[in-house]
Amino acid sequence: MKMSIKAGLVMSLLLSGCISSSPPARFYTLTPEIDESESGSVSIAADTVGVGPIELPRYLMRPQMVSRAEGNRLVIDEFARWGDSLDLQVGRTMVQNLTDLSHDTLVLPFPWRTDFEPDLRVIGDVTRFEVDDSGTVRLDVRWAVTNVATREPLIIKDANYRGSADPSDPSSMAAAMSEALAQFSREAAAALSEAATMVQQQASAEAGG
Repeated sequence: MKMSIKAGLVMSLLLSGCISSSPPARFYTLTPEIDESESGSVSIAADTVGVGPIELPRYLMRPQMVSRAEGNRLVIDEFARWGDSLDLQVGRTMVQNLTDLSHDTLVLPFPWRTDFEPDLRVIGDVTRFEVDDSGTVRLDVRWAVTNVATREPLIIKDANYRGSADPSDPSSMAAAMSEALAQFSREAAAALSEAATMVQQQASAEAGG
């Protein structure tokens, strides 16, 4: 009986030692990356813009940060985690980036309130958004700007945005992914400006015709 109690104590100590030696999980977020010098630099002739949905691959829809190793192998870091769902972070960060770039346009994330309908909308389908083992961030996305009233796609693009990170440092990875998303946001802002002009020109032509 004494031996079994002693063995149990030893096992408990060993287990507690294993648990205490595990590193704690750390949490990271995407951040808006529009420089102050860019603030208000894009004029979008639309009162309201909606962002989303921006769809992500299922393998990214997890708390852990995912990177890509050589070949097709994915690396899931149990101790580097997102502070919130990655798709929600992408939407919120794009909203803030577009707000900073335009200022005069109200930008809201999908899903929006039932009493709100934006003039234009940015939607996207991300096929890849992670850092590889060389430190390259890859954001590959097919996206469009649509006229919400007519559901007409005005601009459609297949785009690839890149950044550079330290693949051993999750903080560096999150920052580089944020910069890649800022590149996407800048191009989306320019497309929204172009699309808003197209809608105005079309409305003028119809009124004149």
